[in-house]
Amino acid sequence: MNLKYLLWVGIFAASGCSTVNSLLDSDSNIDYKSSKAAQKLEVPPDLTQLRTNERFNSARAASAASPAASNSTVLPVSNKVRMERLGTSRFLVVDAPAEQVFPIVANFWKEAGFTLAIESPQTGLVETDWAENRVKTPASGLRKLLGGVLDGLFDSGERDQYRTRMERVGNATEIYLSHKGSKEVNQGTSSNVSIKTIRRDGNVELESEFLRRLMLRFGAQENAATTATTAVNAGFVSAPEKARLIAGNSALEIDDAYDAAWRRVALALDRSGFTIDDRNFSTGEFFIRYARDLNTADTGFFGKLFSNEKKDTARKLKLVVEKGSKSILKVQSEAGAAVEADISRGVLTVLRDELK
Repeated sequence: MNLKYLLWVGIFAASGCSTVNSLLDSDSNIDYKSSKAAQKLEVPPDLTQLRTNERFNSARAASAASPAASNSTVLPVSNKVRMERLGTSRFLVVDAPAEQVFPIVANFWKEAGFTLAIESPQTGLVETDWAENRVKTPASGLRKLLGGVLDGLFDSGERDQYRTRMERVGNATEIYLSHKGSKEVNQGTSSNVSIKTIRRDGNVELESEFLRRLMLRFGAQENAATTATTAVNAGFVSAPEKARLIAGNSALEIDDAYDAAWRRVALALDRSGFTIDDRNFSTGEFFIRYARDLNTADTGFFGKLFSNEKKDTARKLKLVVEKGSKSILKVQSEAGAAVEADISRGVLTVLRDELK
């Protein structure tokens, strides 16, 4: 193929890529392919031991004895899953023990074209590596036609990452999903241009779509999953503000009872880029850190306060949700001592923006 012909095909694909996509793929909105080849799912041995791990064994409900782990990655009954909403948070409830749910979720992301950065059954956490939604690239239809030949020529400069966190509630499992995005931007002068990677806002529409797809993976019918997603999404725009800074910006007041506040704070931490190292529902504690990501270098508040410049390690903190008619969230050191006012205010401001 000569260069002139390749350029002509590229122009055609760029001008009509939506048409090409519609012919090649019935779902032309999402097309991920990780930079690494997807690996075959391996179910961790003896998953039944997870029942004794507090981080994956929520104290919200007494945990009954769970069935032995199953090697099957498909639940046979279609009414096993439903979507629920709490404020502006969506999550799935699967009527199956975590031992069955975890490998299905991990395999779901691999089949969607991702490699996994974190696959931890002990903490109920699955996090994808950063991947490009190739539908956003120029001439995306041409890339599909010619396979990987043009992969190095076209790049949207945007990457997505998804975190799925599972919480055990009795013999059921709740699934929370959050999205993080990054993009490349040009900076400097015309004679000295450099590229910087910055964060994009999380996309709730992508979160909703992947929750819908997870419903299908657990046996829901297409029409039922779409109807449930539409119903749950209704009314989000008009939702009233439900969180605010109080006490001189040293605490965050949340207009939810404790159980609901716990769920919403956990999801807000996921969306904001924090890592939950441990959690204890009965005491209201989250042990968190904010690790700098080599793919999306953080600047400003997070870059200054959560990273050790010498060792480039994240500072560890503890968040405490206090019970009452309204829930109160406070920031402490890992040992439970007071922290600097600017750190507390910074963390709470970030979470307020997610929770309000």
